[in-house]
Amino acid sequence: MNIVTGASGRVGSALVRELNRRGMPTTAIVRNKNNAEMFGDNIHVGIADIFDRDALANAFKGGDTAFLITPENIHSEDVIGDAENVIKNYRAAVEVSGIKRIVGLSSMGAHIGEGSGNLYISYLLERAFADLPVQTTFIRPAYYYSNWLGYLEIAREHGILPTFFKPEQKIAMVAPEDVAQFAAIVIRSQALSAPVYEIEGPKAYSSNDIAKIFGECLNREVIAQQIPEDQWIPTLTGVGFSEDAARNMALMTGTVVNNGIFGEKLEDLIVWNTDMKEYLLHNTL
Repeated sequence: MNIVTGASGRVGSALVRELNRRGMPTTAIVRNKNNAEMFGDNIHVGIADIFDRDALANAFKGGDTAFLITPENIHSEDVIGDAENVIKNYRAAVEVSGIKRIVGLSSMGAHIGEGSGNLYISYLLERAFADLPVQTTFIRPAYYYSNWLGYLEIAREHGILPTFFKPEQKIAMVAPEDVAQFAAIVIRSQALSAPVYEIEGPKAYSSNDIAKIFGECLNREVIAQQIPEDQWIPTLTGVGFSEDAARNMALMTGTVVNNGIFGEKLEDLIVWNTDMKEYLLHNTL
């Protein structure tokens, strides 16, 4: 039995459906019953809040492989502290449930460590189970294409693509669904057991490139407009981020801007085939 946490998210839900398509028994872990309705009757759903250690341990029972994700709450006043609590709960659930293998959703840049904002959460996740008798594999995706979708209406109405990055700076990107497909292959195959796999799409994109793709899809000119660094936190808090969530997002953004392509395990780099334009057309237009 495969246990998938974060099953209502983009990667988690796609992974549940991919595992189900492959005929692999899976329990989708969601926080409340309303989220359970997104899955069909043929998919088993477990209800557990990842901050509830006992509920999580109970949901993990009977599982062999657990797919672990550390969701980020933009309203949290202690982003790193919340992540540490979730990871402790995962450890406890793994210890009492008999889980033998962990496949964790990490992030490119996870090796950088302290001072990298949200990337530090992935750093903590990758090191959380080293002393437990379980096999661990962590998947580090590049920057998600889906992160750009929130700007679609601004681009449609005003011809502007706001960006925290330098407009000409190219960074590796990937479709969340491609990450889910690869995760399903890893879960199915014991041969794919490297400690870390990094995954990206077929090419790197700049904000200028994304603006051009938006323009092609929307049939209008779209210009990338960089948000100055001193406006990152005010911009984020202005759209609902807490001060701490905004600070950690800004730290992560600065890490990306300063490091560019920051993959570490080039020998285990996975390149998937969905490009940004294909992703945008499929998901929004």
